[in-house]
Amino acid sequence: MRLVKILSFACAVSLLAVSVTACGKGKVSVNAGNSKEAVKPANVEIKEALNKMYESGGMTLTRIDKNTTITTIYDNSGQAYVQSGYTDGVYLLGDKLLTVKEGADGGSPKFVLTDDISPARMVEVACDFVDKGGASLTETTETGKKSNDTSERSFEIAVSGSNIYELYKSVSKGYADNILPLYNYKNSDEFVDGDKFVIGISATENNLSLDMYVVSHNAPNERVHIVGFDGYVPLGGWSLDSSINSEMDLSDYDGIKERLQAMQNDLSEKIQKYVAEHEDELLASEATAETNVGKETVSGSESSDESSKESKSDNSEDDSLSESSENAKESTEISDTSEQESKD
Repeated sequence: MRLVKILSFACAVSLLAVSVTACGKGKVSVNAGNSKEAVKPANVEIKEALNKMYESGGMTLTRIDKNTTITTIYDNSGQAYVQSGYTDGVYLLGDKLLTVKEGADGGSPKFVLTDDISPARMVEVACDFVDKGGASLTETTETGKKSNDTSERSFEIAVSGSNIYELYKSVSKGYADNILPLYNYKNSDEFVDGDKFVIGISATENNLSLDMYVVSHNAPNERVHIVGFDGYVPLGGWSLDSSINSEMDLSDYDGIKERLQAMQNDLSEKIQKYVAEHEDELLASEATAETNVGKETVSGSESSDESSKESKSDNSEDDSLSESSENAKESTEISDTSEQESKD
């Protein structure tokens, strides 16, 4: 599965280094240096990057925590198929997630809809929240930053205090209640200004990365990661069967399963086609990366240890993408797994 593994190189973009900033009311500030060239407004740049990912059938390796990653493949409209070792599901328009739930007491499985949104959709919601004055949007692109892609721009959306709950409640109240445990709260009125919800975004002409985390006023220097991904593989645009939607008859288990199975098969073919068409390119990228690593000179035991840690982290990330890509490619049946609990 070497070719599946090196799909990770197509997703290779820098990890985001985002910082918590004070939130203003609907403020959009640019601090990327003085450029005489006209630049697009931050929210326009972000939404265009999202749309490009949708249109290209972007496949991401979405990080949930240290031990959990989910393969997410977006369609032209921003809907997405998600697959991991413990769940299969589809993010639908209307901010719903379709999953399979086991029947009670050994009964037959059934499809269920829950209030949930994909990471990319959360960025859309947050951008709209900025426009309404509930969050700040700041450009954090580093002046003079060395990058292979001169089009790269970085942004940060920050929400504070009670606005955090309001942001999530724009999806649904039930969805908003999911954020409370991350701050050790039981009620929405417990939020204070020192509480933060932050989305770090890095966009280039042909790629996108994001990272979401929360900061509690009780631990202002501690970030609690929620979800994120580092780049995407453009598998090619596709559209989810329009009959799979939040208004369909969920009692038609066999019919829905058959349609989802057809979707899985189509996506599996897309992954195989992408690997076949980019074999030389991906192998060359891997060889270049290995050569660059070999040429690096590390001085001192501390630097050596740090380099070793980074190498292990990179290998782990490559293996994770390999496993997730392989699962997406080789899956032949919609799993009758328990419903995924929302972690957003």
